[in-house]
Amino acid sequence: MMIRFRMLKASVFTCLLSLIALASASAQLAPTHKVPRNEPLERYDNPPAPPRKIETSPRMISQFGPFTSFQVNVDANGNNILGDAANECPIAVDPTNGNKMTIAWRQFNDVTSNFRQAGWGYTTDGGTTWTFPGVLEN
Repeated sequence: MMIRFRMLKASVFTCLLSLIALASASAQLAPTHKVPRNEPLERYDNPPAPPRKIETSPRMISQFGPFTSFQVNVDANGNNILGDAANECPIAVDPTNGNKMTIAWRQFNDVTSNFRQAGWGYTTDGGTTWTFPGVLEN
């Protein structure tokens, strides 16, 4: 009986200690200032990076079993742009025709600049080639 009580006591102590540790841990600090509701969260505080020599390399084509993935953020000739910092966040596939897809992205023209623009593109050949209609404007 005494052994069970000690084990129960140790278990309760361990649980309480764990709860205290978790409660006192914080993954993120609270904001130190109020965020204004009538101002945009992002500002144009960094102009576009100065013109530079654009270097390219062949675009990435990845194969995994029967699946082939083609790099999308490429220049007009289909080449990878070295030193750019783009990301393609959303992609949508037409459920009635898997060859039709659309994407959207944010483009950071250079890794040293936070100047950004957003754009979109579409394909009708399963992603082998993409059309870029232009940037999204505010």
